[in-house]
Formats: sequence, structure tokens, C-alpha cells
Amino acid sequence: MNKHQIESGYRKAKAEILEERDHCCESCGTTSKFLTPSHLISRNDANVIGHPELIIDKKNIRIHCIDCHQSHEIGKNKGSDHSENNNYFLELHESGIIPDWLLYKHTKI
Repeated sequence: MNKHQIESGYRKAKAEILEERDHCCESCGTTSKFLTPSHLISRNDANVIGHPELIIDKKNIRIHCIDCHQSHEIGKNKGSDHSENNNYFLELHESGIIPDWLLYKHTKI
């Protein structure tokens, strides 16, 4: 996928996710603040491992208010359902998409 396809797909995925998840922060539940997407596997890591399609994978994106997004980005909050997140990382690892170091970075398994 080229950069244009990724950015176009990301905008589409973001709009769909906001609708599907009721315009609600997935960590604190607020609907009254500005909401922004947070990637479980960062855009940078997706590119580093050669799988930029993860940038637009809806399972890789959580919706957060700005406060929860900031906590997520510094590693304090990786989403409201850690077991769901871990299952996502394990699924990607078992299919050979993410390497060991990225699995351990996110799951601490």
C-alpha cells in the first residue's frame, strides 16, 4: 500500500469507527469531549515491521478522549479491555505479522 492509500483508508476507518463505537471514549466512556483515534500498534511500528496496513486495521484502533489519548500515548492506558488487546497482539504474532519484540512491548507476556 502506498501512502495515499494508507491515509485515505485511515480517514475512512476513523469515520466508520466513530460511528460504530457511538462517539464514545473507549477508556472513560465520555461522549462530551473531542475524540481521537489511538493505535495499539503505532503507525511508526506498523511501518517499521513492514505492515502499514495495520494503520487502517479497525482492531488496531481505539477511540479516546484527548485525556485518555495522552495517557495511552505515554503507555499508562492501553485500552479498556486488556484481554481483547492481548488477543489481538497474539493473533498477529501467531500469523507472523508482528515479531517477538513487538509482542513483548505490548503484552509483557
